[in-house]
Amino acid sequence: MRPFSGRNRFFFVPMFLIAIAGFSAITMLLWNAIIPDIFHLPALSFWQTAGLLILSRLLFGFKIPKHSHHNRHVDLREKWEHMNEQERNEFRNQWKEHRSWWTKTKNDNVNQQNEENK
Repeated sequence: MRPFSGRNRFFFVPMFLIAIAGFSAITMLLWNAIIPDIFHLPALSFWQTAGLLILSRLLFGFKIPKHSHHNRHVDLREKWEHMNEQERNEFRNQWKEHRSWWTKTKNDNVNQQNEENK
């Protein structure tokens, strides 16, 4: 399936416009809440903020991260395939320790909240 064919185009364009409007609104609110008080600069309107975001993208470029979430899984799978059995066991043990720490911390937080609610 082509990425921008038919139905996908009608979904992508409104979502793109909503994202730009959302980023502009958030940036405007943050700017107007912080910058005028600290640096004594004027507050920005929505359209000024949208223009500022577009200008910053033009000046600083569109950087796309090289490693997506999917690529990390592929890299891990390749690393796993090149491990010997001892390295795999060490990795499993480290992962179990990490998970047990997370589970213990999570359970401790839940128990602490339950005690506070009593």
